[in-house]
Amino acid sequence: MHEKGSPSKSKQQPLHDVLHMERNRREKMIEFYSALQSLVPNLLPKPTRTRIIDETISYIRSLEARIASLEARKATTIATVMAIEVQRSTTVDVVAVSGNASFFSMRFTSSRVGTVTELLRVFETHEAEVLCVTVVRNEGDATTNVTVTALVENAGAERIKRDLMKF
Repeated sequence: MHEKGSPSKSKQQPLHDVLHMERNRREKMIEFYSALQSLVPNLLPKPTRTRIIDETISYIRSLEARIASLEARKATTIATVMAIEVQRSTTVDVVAVSGNASFFSMRFTSSRVGTVTELLRVFETHEAEVLCVTVVRNEGDATTNVTVTALVENAGAERIKRDLMKF
C-alpha cells in the first residue's frame, strides 16, 4: 500500500513523461531559434526571441523585394535582347540595276553563323547568276557589309531585295 500524500508510481510516470516532453519541446525551440539567428544577418550575439522573429520577417521581406527587383531586371534584359535581335535585320542600302546586271549592297549586325550563306541562297532561289561577292566584317560596331553583283532576269531585283529585307 501507498502512504498518504506520496504519489503512486503510476501517477509519477505520466508526470515524468510530461516533464520530459516539455524539456524536449523547449530544447527543440532553442535549436530552431538558434538556426534562425544563424540564417538572418546582423542579429546581435544574444537577441531576444521576439527580435529574432521580427528580424527574420524583415529579412524575408527584403529577400522577396530583391527577387521582385531581379525579376523586373530580367524582364528588361530579355526585352533589350529581343530588341537587339530585331535590330539585327538586314538593311539593303543600294540596289542598282543596269540591264540584267544588278548591284546589291547589304549591311547587318547578326553574329549568327551562316548569315552570308543564307543571303546568297536568296539569289540562288531567284535563279540569279552571282558574278561577284564581297564580305567585310567591321569588329568595331559588329556589322558585316556584303556586296553582290548578279545577273537578274526582268524585275527580279525587286523580289530579291524584298526577300533580303526579311533577314
